[in-house]
Amino acid sequence: MDLSGGKSSQVCNRKRATHMAITPSRAGLLNAAIVFAFFPVVMNIQAHGWLALYRLSVSGQKTEAIVTRRQPEIHQTCYFEYTVNSLKYEGSEGGCHSEVGQAVEVTYLPSEPSFVTLKSPKGEFTFQVFAAAFMSAFAGIVGAWRERRRSRKELKPKATEC
Repeated sequence: MDLSGGKSSQVCNRKRATHMAITPSRAGLLNAAIVFAFFPVVMNIQAHGWLALYRLSVSGQKTEAIVTRRQPEIHQTCYFEYTVNSLKYEGSEGGCHSEVGQAVEVTYLPSEPSFVTLKSPKGEFTFQVFAAAFMSAFAGIVGAWRERRRSRKELKPKATEC
């Protein structure tokens, strides 16, 4: 016989209800939104972030450059020289497998010729945006999973409670 008049079960139900205010799916969406908002800020703090890569992919000009030196021990970095409007520029890029003296095609931004890449600017931009979307989705899944585990632990009544 319950001498408390049913109050203990009401208190337990109230505890459960207050802890369920955020559902796992909401926690996941919140995590994903925070991470996806974080990535553009971090990427565009750089001098050549997403906006610059997009501009390069839309209005970039191609020219020929000559590889002047390589540093394979530092992420396959190669240094190259190229000319725009009779001015000589030097650039560098990691992941380069060209040899010294070899001609390579580079893409530069006409309004800022020192901004140059050996890679496809469109591909690089797409990769960075999809990487941010993937990391956001991953953070959302992890956040939802953690909230689900936490809420399940709190919902299990202990022998001394309810």
